[in-house]
Order: sequence, then C-alpha cells, then structure tokens
Amino acid sequence: MNDGRWVDENHGDFYEQNKNGCKACHGADLLGTVLAAMPTARTFAVEGKQISYAKGDLVACNRCHSRPSL
Repeated sequence: MNDGRWVDENHGDFYEQNKNGCKACHGADLLGTVLAAMPTARTFAVEGKQISYAKGDLVACNRCHSRPSL
C-alpha cells in the first residue's frame, strides 16, 4: 500500500476478503518480503503502543499484532 494511513484503516477486513492480496507482498507466512520493505522510516500508534519501522524494514503482521490464521 505504501500509505501511512493504511494502519489507521481496518486492514484486517481486507485480509479476510483477500488473503492472497496481502501474501503477494508480505509472503505466505506474512512476515514480509522485499516487496514489503518500508520506503522510509515511520512510527505508528497501533493498539495503544508505538511501532517503529526503519527504512528497509520488512512490514510483517506480528510487528503490531498477532498474525492472522494463514
């Protein structure tokens, strides 16, 4: 998505409707691939905590919350 607002939206609903759409970039295990690398450093407020990614970090579900069932 490369959109900082994505974390604020209910992306869990997107995953439930299109698991393969997420897995295309985040991998079959949802732990991230080179396609899910952060383009720039960002910090998000997620579920009451701060989550920081450095440029190049792989975006994975388990950085912010538990992974959904695969």
